[in-house]
Amino acid sequence: MSQLADYLWENYAGKMNDLLATLSQRVSQLEASQHKAYLTQHEVMETFGIGHRTLKTWVANGLPEIWLGNRVYYDRNDLQHYMETQKI
Repeated sequence: MSQLADYLWENYAGKMNDLLATLSQRVSQLEASQHKAYLTQHEVMETFGIGHRTLKTWVANGLPEIWLGNRVYYDRNDLQHYMETQKI
C-alpha cells in the first residue's frame, strides 16, 4: 500500500508542478502584455481565452481593428470599451 501511495503522490506532485509552471508562464505573458497599448490577434485570444471565430464576432459587433500591412492589432482601450458595452 505504501508503494501505491508513494506512486500516487509523485504523480500528483508532478502534475501540480506542471500546472504551476504553466500558470506562472501565463501570468508572465499577461503582465508583459499589460504594458502594451496594442495587442495582436493571438494576444487577444490568449488573454481572453477565446478563439478566432469569437474574436471576429466581436469585430463584427463593433470592436475596431487596426491593420498595418497584413497584421491586425487591437487597442487595449478599445477592448476595454467593447467589454464594458457588452455588460448586461
